[in-house]
Amino acid sequence: MIYEMPGTAPGDWDRFHIRNIGLAVQRQRLSGEGLAPVLALIPDLPGWSKAEHALLAAILRAKSAPEETRYIRLLQRHPRLRRAIIALGS
Repeated sequence: MIYEMPGTAPGDWDRFHIRNIGLAVQRQRLSGEGLAPVLALIPDLPGWSKAEHALLAAILRAKSAPEETRYIRLLQRHPRLRRAIIALGS
């Protein structure tokens, strides 16, 4: 129940749903941070080159962006990560 105080615009809360806040938080957690459990399953990750780690960091940053186009492009440029993800899901 929402109580509108005198002096506030009527109807401001009409389309408010608390679940939307939870969904927004979940979307942020599924971004770059959400890949951490997947990365933890890649056994040879510590042995990757500095260049592979740098590209992985860029991929994680791109995953956190509102638009995923850059994330997809960067992921395509990281064949070792793509192979590891495919292997985990196969």
